Amino acid sequence: MAAIKLNQPAQQELPAIAAIQPMQFDDNVAAFIKTAESIGSTVKEVTHYEEIEGFLETSLHDLKQCITTIAELKTLPRLDVTGLPHELKNIELAVIPALVGVAENSAVWITEQEIKIRALPFICEHLAVVLSKKNIVSNISKENIKLRSLIS
Repeated sequence: MAAIKLNQPAQQELPAIAAIQPMQFDDNVAAFIKTAESIGSTVKEVTHYEEIEGFLETSLHDLKQCITTIAELKTLPRLDVTGLPHELKNIELAVIPALVGVAENSAVWITEQEIKIRALPFICEHLAVVLSKKNIVSNISKENIKLRSLIS
């Protein structure tokens, strides 16, 4: 170890790098949808929760084990938070809320507070995420402050 300490290169300042401008979009919603669909997601725009319930009933009626953590979705069973994660292994569809969506990569910000059981989005067969258009931002770097205000 002493030999290693003696053979260290001299410290140098990091080179100056021009600031990288974060991506900006004229229409965050359109950019989010385009990105999400390009990686295999299906996006369904709705204006109220009843439309979500109707879509699920007509398009995904063959799925029998469905749950949600969204109180406004009255026709779906609510997640029992007293259960253990492994009890969710047969869930075919989980419908959960997202706080923020990022247009540049279609990432969504979901916390354990909204999903109740951390394993839920990973253990279900299909995942539906409900995201308000007003919470879609161009990029995460610029919108960190907005993100923090939403989750605090």
